[in-house]
Amino acid sequence: MKQGEHPVISVIMTSHNHEDFIRESVESILDQSFSDFEFLVVDDGSADATPDIVQEYACKDHRVNLVRIAPCTQAHALNVGVKMAQGDYLALMDSDDISLPNRLETQYAWMLETGCDLCGSQVETFGDEEKYLWYPETHEAMRLEQLFRVVVIQSATMMRSCVGRENPHREDLIGVDYEWPARMSLRYRLGNVPKVLVMRRVHRNNTSCLQLKRLNKEFSRNHFQYFYALFPQTGLKDYLAFFRIAGEESMTSLPEMDRAGQWLVELSRHPDKRLRHSMANRWKKVAERSSELGNESQEIFKRYHHQIMRYDGLVKDTV
Repeated sequence: MKQGEHPVISVIMTSHNHEDFIRESVESILDQSFSDFEFLVVDDGSADATPDIVQEYACKDHRVNLVRIAPCTQAHALNVGVKMAQGDYLALMDSDDISLPNRLETQYAWMLETGCDLCGSQVETFGDEEKYLWYPETHEAMRLEQLFRVVVIQSATMMRSCVGRENPHREDLIGVDYEWPARMSLRYRLGNVPKVLVMRRVHRNNTSCLQLKRLNKEFSRNHFQYFYALFPQTGLKDYLAFFRIAGEESMTSLPEMDRAGQWLVELSRHPDKRLRHSMANRWKKVAERSSELGNESQEIFKRYHHQIMRYDGLVKDTV
């Protein structure tokens, strides 16, 4: 770029010991249909050939910039990249995933059309597991589904640059897919493009596999904070019933199961059919896990099942 010019999009990829995957990931960005971007690869102390591979691309394409830092959390590496970025928009990427060729073009156009401050997309996994990952499209649906799980993954994230600069990731956490988007959903408008734009690689060295216990602890703590940001007047008994749904635990009593049913009925009052379907599936799993509570648990299940599956609001249908 000429002096004084800056790109429309800054792509920020964090990398650490991904020599087996990073070529595919880097090339998936360089092959994008949208070309007005800079590409910052922040490597935090890789001990393998990852930095050398990235440097090869940097020598061939002026858009690529290798940034080497000491070993750290992924959150810190992201914050380093955000501070260096010059683009009006930021697109995040993991060094083992793949962006489809139209990812940047589609997300950029979609953000301009919808006015969202931050967006993701639908995702498919490959490698050790192949499946389609659905994420809600609208801000309102995302805020509800986020009470149970991640609703936008890092490798599918695009945002206005001011969002990233004004809201750094928490560097004391190893997980970047839940706490930060949850915090952003309380301040900005989120959305998900209703198309698959990213392929997420599943392999044995994924952070979700290597650090599962710590990630679960982080989720519990951050989920509590997010829940009470949405429902500040809720009593602890109601929260515990709700958390057993999110944590996929058995209910400890019939009154607790009844509270869980009430929550899922309330959250299913939304025009997003897929969201209501998710709530219905959760309620079925609650009943299965809590069958030891006896026949009365089935009566509670039936009582709320119909209400979750069909509600008389903006939409009338049976999922």
